[in-house]
Amino acid sequence: QKKYAGVIKMRTPQGGINRYPFNGEFTVAPPSATVSPIKMNVFYLDLDNPVSISVPGVSNNKLDVRMDNGIIVGPNANGEYTVTVTEQGKSTIKVFAEIDGKKILMGESIFRNKNLPKPTAYVGGIKNPISDMINKSDLKDYPFIKAQLKDFLFDKVRYEVTSFVFHVKVSGFSEDIKLTGNELNEKALRIIENARSKTKIFFYDIKAKGPGKELIPLQPIVLTLN
Repeated sequence: QKKYAGVIKMRTPQGGINRYPFNGEFTVAPPSATVSPIKMNVFYLDLDNPVSISVPGVSNNKLDVRMDNGIIVGPNANGEYTVTVTEQGKSTIKVFAEIDGKKILMGESIFRNKNLPKPTAYVGGIKNPISDMINKSDLKDYPFIKAQLKDFLFDKVRYEVTSFVFHVKVSGFSEDIKLTGNELNEKALRIIENARSKTKIFFYDIKAKGPGKELIPLQPIVLTLN
């Protein structure tokens, strides 16, 4: 906010001077605030969502940032805030700036709170197989099931496979092996080694644990041995 004042002097026909004082105030720029998620345009549950908040011409220590349906902390040394949300729905961030001793609402933004997408399970080190075919050597060299978010912008979001069931049908007999963790055991690997080409193997009831620490069921995997 800027103030101005002055006096207009006008000479009269009689030779005198009339004075007309005036004053007023104006805003250098219209009230505005920039609230932009650094990663994307939503807040994800169970994650630390980084957010950049600024008001042109106002330092960070003069900002009062408030949020409903979530918690916002900051700013850090880089001027960034961290948002955490625990419920789906919407959150509103309001930004107030202290100007001439008064707190003025400079703007507000509404965001959507969403669950993390489900990760994709893959086995044998093959993340995106072109077909459902897999070599026995791939399973022998890398006998693990992994879970990963595909095309997700957040870094360091990790999932751990905690259990799954290995199923195979050989010579008319079915075998189900329940496994804890993410690794095939010796029995499963021996079955794979002795299985014929074009034998189908199944991985189902796959459970994984992510940032929220809750067990998440994943889509089963069906592969055919080369």
